[in-house]
Amino acid sequence: MPQSVLVFGLAALVALTSCAKEKKPARAERDAIAWLTSYEAALKTAKDERRPVMIDFYTDWCGWCKRLDADTYVDKQVISASGDFVSLKINADAERAIAARYNITGFPTILFIDSSGQEVYRVVGYQPPQAFLVEMGKAMAAFKEKS
Repeated sequence: MPQSVLVFGLAALVALTSCAKEKKPARAERDAIAWLTSYEAALKTAKDERRPVMIDFYTDWCGWCKRLDADTYVDKQVISASGDFVSLKINADAERAIAARYNITGFPTILFIDSSGQEVYRVVGYQPPQAFLVEMGKAMAAFKEKS
């Protein structure tokens, strides 16, 4: 009898530990893009992790920016692909100096930069999820080519 209790206990322990591992979502299984709001923090993270930065320059009054948030940035594939980038949201009205540095004149503008702040790719205007995924791929290729 004690041997069967030991076997049952071990089986229960194995089942619990395997369930615990399954509940932890992988980076690609996030529910949302992990947006940063500090330009400096984004550059530091990009340098530390050797990833490009994806900056979403938006304004509060921009309808296409809101649509990008509502349609594209909630798409599971876009969320997954965003894990390859350090994602940064910048309100161009509040952060005029950063927007001016990159000559941002239309919204939304999604800028892809390296960890030194150099532009590697730019997307201007709203993109539906599938088209934006293609642009993210082009941005990553441009980053890798430059690196």
